[in-house]
Parts: sequence; structure tokens; C-alpha cells
Amino acid sequence: MLTTGCLIVLLTVGSYAILPLPHYIKACVTTDATFVECALQHGNEAIPYIVKGDRSYKIMKMDPMNIAEIQVRNGPRQAGLFLTMRDLELHGLKNAVLLKSDFNFDKRHFSHNFQVPLVRLTGKYSVSGKVLLLPIFGNGDMNVTMVNNTLSYSYDWDLKQMGDYRHMILKNSKAEIKPSRAFIHLSNLFDGDKLLGNQINGFLTENWQELFRDIGPTVAGAISEAVTSVVNGISKEVPYDDIFPASLP
Repeated sequence: MLTTGCLIVLLTVGSYAILPLPHYIKACVTTDATFVECALQHGNEAIPYIVKGDRSYKIMKMDPMNIAEIQVRNGPRQAGLFLTMRDLELHGLKNAVLLKSDFNFDKRHFSHNFQVPLVRLTGKYSVSGKVLLLPIFGNGDMNVTMVNNTLSYSYDWDLKQMGDYRHMILKNSKAEIKPSRAFIHLSNLFDGDKLLGNQINGFLTENWQELFRDIGPTVAGAISEAVTSVVNGISKEVPYDDIFPASLP
């Protein structure tokens, strides 16, 4: 059996080399009536491998995923909430299930819907300002746990000629994540006052939708960047016609 290294040598054209599809991704014939079903099956089979990362295709590790910072700024300085979360890790994407995919080859637009049972965001925080007109301050560890999440991801794409091969290049990618419930815990609020801290954490969890309205787009943006990096990492190395063949040998 040829190794990946041998395949690279055999597929070299001048100074330009292509790669085969990763072993964990199986191509589906686009002209088959079962193409979408095939893509869903093989997509779900590939997720556990993709989230681990793959240096050969420049795929970053996605579980946990690192997010540098999220800032929440609500209301005027005198009566608003100022929350900074940093050095974050996002856990849970390894358990994502691909539920639906739409492939519009004519318009060059694809979209995918996932279900993610549990997503956990951990890191450091600092907060000041007011919640429900009550003062709040503190800094320490944080945990936002999101339950029963729906995740959508869509993108447009172009074809770029590279050597003798066409490659798919993504653009206009976007993602949205919607949990059915979220639980929020900020440690060391009010310099460690557990009574006040528990009260505020309870309030934040009860009103999680208000906070998530601000942090959700940043989380989704990080996921979108990561997934786009994965797809581009593969599609820049593997020709489009190998990823989406009209027929198989």
C-alpha cells in the first residue's frame, strides 16, 4: 500500500504537489441520488478525527478550542455591565452530530446543521458594573455550560486553478450557535463573598439569554473561523474533483 509520502511524490507536478483526501474522509459521488445521505454518513464518521487536528492538512485542534478573549459591554458606563473573559477553552465539539447538509453547486453555497449536546466555555474573567441595578465586581475562574445546542454553519466558495487542478476556496462563512439552556458560574465575585456570589450567579443563570446574546456571536465566530480553517486546509491540498467527484474509479 502506498504511503501518504509516496502519494505526494507521485502527484507532484513541478514544484506543486497535491494530497489525497485524509483517510478519515470518504468522497461521495455528486451525481448519485444518495449523495446527501452519503455526505451525512461520512461527515459524522469524520468529526471525531477532525476535532483532534491534523498537521498534514494544517487542521488545528478543535476540542478544546482556544478563544483569546470575549468582551461584553452593556449599557452606559454608570449603569452598565462590563465583562471580559480571556484565555478561554471551548469543549464539546467532538460530540457534534451532523443532522442536515444542503449543497447548492450551481450557486456555490453549502450549509450544515449540527446538534451539540454540551458545550462548555472555561477560562478567566473580570467584571464590573451593575446587574439589575445591583453592583457587581470580581475576577477569577469562569464556566459557561451550554446544553442541547444547535449549530449552523454556511459558506460560499470559488474555484481556483492551481497547477493542473481546481481547488475550492471558501468565503463568506458564518456560524450561529443556539443553546436551549445555559448555566453560568463566576468564581470569587465580591472578593469571595459566597452569599452575594451565589445570588448573582443564580441571577445570571436564570437570565442566561441576556448574557448569551452578547457572547454568542463571538463564540460562533470562533467556531466559524475554525471550521473554515479545516475546510480550507483540506481543499487547498486536495483537488476539488477528488473531494466532490462526479464518479469514482
